[in-house]
Amino acid sequence: MKNFLWFCGFSFLLVFPACRKLAPAGTEVILNESYGTDIRNKMDVYLPEERDLNTQVVLLIHGGAWVVGDKSNDRMQDIRNQLILDGHAVVTMNYRYADGDFHNQMDDVGKAVEHIIENSGNWGIGATEFALMGTSAGGHLSLLFSHAFDTLHVVKAVVSLLGQPI
Repeated sequence: MKNFLWFCGFSFLLVFPACRKLAPAGTEVILNESYGTDIRNKMDVYLPEERDLNTQVVLLIHGGAWVVGDKSNDRMQDIRNQLILDGHAVVTMNYRYADGDFHNQMDDVGKAVEHIIENSGNWGIGATEFALMGTSAGGHLSLLFSHAFDTLHVVKAVVSLLGQPI
């Protein structure tokens, strides 16, 4: 019986992410956009129906102790959807997992920002200023990037939900 309960609990964890919330009606969704050469360098782009060159971009970075997690399995879907309804373009990204330092993750966030800027014209947004938002490890990466690695000086706001200091 104990093994059966463990199996049911584990199965629920595998199935639950498939029940994620859809983006609001009218949102243009671009899934698994590559922004780099690593297999984890993927982003999902959510573009509000009413957008123009003044549409602001929020980059959401998932949590997961820097070694697990995924852009599509984050607990920020309600926030993502509200940001879209408020007229923001939202991008969720994956990053390479930590391997002793955070240079790979900082490189990934930088590449994601550059990719968004390069494609902003095609997506009908301005992308000259960004807000970074993340949960747990994603909050930490948002803070670290904006503090020490934003060489383009485009990050204008950071929201860290449960960001973990090192």
